Amino acid sequence: MSVNDMMLLLFSAATWGGWAFLTKIASTELSSTTTQVMSWSGSALVVLTLCTKGFELRFTPPYYAAIVAGILVALGNLCYFKASRHVPVSIAYPIVALHVLVPVVLGVLLLGEKLSPQKGLGIVCALVAILLLIRS
Repeated sequence: MSVNDMMLLLFSAATWGGWAFLTKIASTELSSTTTQVMSWSGSALVVLTLCTKGFELRFTPPYYAAIVAGILVALGNLCYFKASRHVPVSIAYPIVALHVLVPVVLGVLLLGEKLSPQKGLGIVCALVAILLLIRS
């Protein structure tokens, strides 16, 4: 993995963490639907900016996969916003962080990716960390 890729991934983690914190603040007074709409309004600004850089819509499986991914994110967001009204962010987000297991399992099962003992141990450590955060 290149340094540039690592920086992009760390920035992604930081922005998603900021998203979780800010939507917790928003969802304390806004409904899950309103929080979703307002959050996606911010996303729309990014999408509109990207569209000015050149965008081409095609009807191929990768485009369908991206659309379904967007639907899944929207549904997941709604569930997170609804739960985070009542659950502290220090508990809610670690539970949501279990999402990392989904692409790992699907990558191994459907894409033939390898799960080395080191990666397996990393998953176990992540699960233990999440459990410790939830139970403390």
